[in-house]
Amino acid sequence: KLWQIIKNWESILSIEAVLAYRALEARRPKHSGEQIEDLFSQLSEILPKHEGDRDYGEEFESALRLLKKRALL
Repeated sequence: KLWQIIKNWESILSIEAVLAYRALEARRPKHSGEQIEDLFSQLSEILPKHEGDRDYGEEFESALRLLKKRALL
């Protein structure tokens, strides 16, 4: 059961990261703190431009891989 909770938390975290990135992207040229800008710079390299409705599952998975990679650094 604990493993399922962790997997669900990972999914939520990746969704929140993508949505926060999209929200701040829409508010440019405003900027955030250095660490957030660094993360968002990396997200911008792996996430496609936002263009209409589509399946976001692949974006969430890409964001999760990036977050896991950053956690290990």
